[in-house]
Amino acid sequence: FTTYLLGHWVRDLGALGLEEAVRLLTGVPAERYGIRGRGRLAPGYAADLVLFDPARVATRPTEMVYDLPRGQRRLLQRAD
Repeated sequence: FTTYLLGHWVRDLGALGLEEAVRLLTGVPAERYGIRGRGRLAPGYAADLVLFDPARVATRPTEMVYDLPRGQRRLLQRAD
């Protein structure tokens, strides 16, 4: 979902700004689940950073893989 949001909705369509998308992926979940000291860059908060090039964010085609115990299947979505 993260790469799809950033690549499709932010970069390709321009429907969301990059700052708003990052807030939706970080700050909103931290607030929703009561995770204190996370989700923002602010004094006293843990600084978990991910650096990425918005022009290169991409998803690959979804594939069915059979790597769970007893050969069970699952859908896998890889990202670049």
